[in-house]
Amino acid sequence: MAMKVSPHTIPGSLHPQNSKAFDWGWQGLLAYGCHSTVVVVDPRTVQPLQTLSAHKTTVTRIRWSRERHHHTLASPYSLRLASVDSAAHCIAWDVAEATPIAEFSLGNRALVDIQWLTSNDSCRDLLAVLLSPSSMTIWNADTGTKVSRFTFTETIMAFAFNPFQPENLVLQSPECFILVNDFNPSRTPTGGGRKFYMTASGGGGGVQGLLGRHPQQVPQRLLSGDSLKGEQTVRLVDCLQLAFSRSHRHHLLVLYSREIIVMDVASKQAVGSILLERNSSSFLQVMPCRQRDVLYCLHENGSVSVRVQQSQNLPVSIPTSPLDVAPPCGIQYELHSQSEPLRISKTCKVFSASFCPKTERSAAVLTSEGRILLWDMEFEQVGLHGQELTAEFGPPVTLLTALPVGTGSLVDLEEG
Repeated sequence: MAMKVSPHTIPGSLHPQNSKAFDWGWQGLLAYGCHSTVVVVDPRTVQPLQTLSAHKTTVTRIRWSRERHHHTLASPYSLRLASVDSAAHCIAWDVAEATPIAEFSLGNRALVDIQWLTSNDSCRDLLAVLLSPSSMTIWNADTGTKVSRFTFTETIMAFAFNPFQPENLVLQSPECFILVNDFNPSRTPTGGGRKFYMTASGGGGGVQGLLGRHPQQVPQRLLSGDSLKGEQTVRLVDCLQLAFSRSHRHHLLVLYSREIIVMDVASKQAVGSILLERNSSSFLQVMPCRQRDVLYCLHENGSVSVRVQQSQNLPVSIPTSPLDVAPPCGIQYELHSQSEPLRISKTCKVFSASFCPKTERSAAVLTSEGRILLWDMEFEQVGLHGQELTAEFGPPVTLLTALPVGTGSLVDLEEG
């Protein structure tokens, strides 16, 4: 009887272009790019399960498909991920079989980012690809056909979909945000979206002028071009990442090297800010959780910090809905734990991080040496009156059970 043996490649140190090719899928598997190969790893054993070899150049992006649709024996789901290389060649993979489902070329433009669309079951095969300087193409990753293509008037550096309203899209240019409220994969957004500029509340130009301010003096508003009237604006060219909160509606996280600004895109106001202390290592990446308003933050020294949102003006014993919109400047995040920094050298640099989307209790850090460092959060569970809870039911499995509203406290990050 013939048996299909999974192909094996011995992974080693990574190429600098592999730095953002790292993702943790909903099914619990990690995938990262090692030169032109995609390596799939089981985080429980930290052993490679599969290697995907069809790219001819360096893999630069990897995204697991979000398989949430209904499936039957006639129409089963498969472990799928999409990978793009430096030659702008995209492959949608059947991971179990290590075979391409579809392949297509993105042209000769540089890739900015890719994301799977998750608005409904009809979009489960659609992949949004943003190319430099200002074009977005929607591809059917099951057939390899182009669905639509949009071109914007500004240079686009990043984009993010609102998980609560997938038709809402935010794009970042060097000068402003572009808000699209009617995104549809099959047609061009009306008017190409509206431009909004982030205004500063104090003296000093650009981001550097904001870093010396008090934490409460966050940028106040997002103003359209017609409403600026001489207002001082903040350039977004130094912004490292855009990410929508997965536990608060309309909250957009704007990441800088020394600060995270929380903007409410509905009210066009800032509702909070996380400012690093002078002796703290700079931010590289922020990863918002869904089960609780918790942020995983990757730092330049390789450490991972966990910050938990603190409710304001509410008793601890009263649960608060994560969907409630907080008043302006009412969002505060408290640093609950931080892992030990890595020994950074010329041969060992921090590339990227991801966390388990199922449990949201584990984080992984990828280094240039090809090492994956796994961190598990440990919790000390306490009751409403401060008493310790027994562990007769074992440790909490997910962030939802480990950190109930008002009844849990996070202790530390332990290396797995």
